Amino acid sequence: MFVNFLLPSRSWAQSMLNSRPLRRFGSIPARAGLLSALIALAVGVLIAALAVGVLYFSLHGNIQQNLQARLDDLSQNSASRQQLKDDVAETGAGIDIVALFDSSGLVAESSSIASPEFPANLYEQVPDDGVGHPIDGVHAGGQDFHALAQKISVKGTTYTVLTGIEADKDHELYLLIASVFALFVPLFALLSGWLTFRSVRSSLAPVEQIRAEVENISSTELSRRVPEPPTGDEISALAHTMNSMLGRLEDSRATQLRLSGGDIAQLDA
Repeated sequence: MFVNFLLPSRSWAQSMLNSRPLRRFGSIPARAGLLSALIALAVGVLIAALAVGVLYFSLHGNIQQNLQARLDDLSQNSASRQQLKDDVAETGAGIDIVALFDSSGLVAESSSIASPEFPANLYEQVPDDGVGHPIDGVHAGGQDFHALAQKISVKGTTYTVLTGIEADKDHELYLLIASVFALFVPLFALLSGWLTFRSVRSSLAPVEQIRAEVENISSTELSRRVPEPPTGDEISALAHTMNSMLGRLEDSRATQLRLSGGDIAQLDA
């Protein structure tokens, strides 16, 4: 039932194939191919949007986890102010910037990234609840950063520690994924349309043979029959029905000829 919900119904497909915009493309195979390409394009765009969305939330979650892990490491392993400053000077794996702020809001120590810019009054912005809080407005070297800041107490003194990761790293990945989808979704739609066109045209070839044969049958050639494909499908049933009709027409004409011959014989007598 779930699959039937997702797939277009037969009546919907027929109404679309017979719609005025698609009728401009003439043959049924051409219309079916175009409709298939449009559906494949819509599905591809939807899948691309979902994939990028999942990727965004996954990467964003991983970034937040890495930033929080670095803050937790600094909070747990810093036994003195000097040790905390030494730890801050080392960004750590996957972290691009770490900065330490004293209670006056001044930068007491930062990692080696040149000329970092931090939002004003950062110390007052961060609650003293032992968890990291997202911080906007962190820049360095012309780059924006995803940043978390957390209060850390060392020997009775409270500091604010900030960790950051370059935002361009995930932006480049988003651009790469979007470029891949922008290339392959249209190709997928074209391939789907072409395969549908070939498949429908091949399926309707026996119908064209039946039509051509019927068109060539005259009233004096009712013994001829249309080819019946051994497929056991609707087209085979159509050919069988057509041959049955031709057989009945042939029998009816033979009867008419016999009756007409008998009437003429009686008149001659």
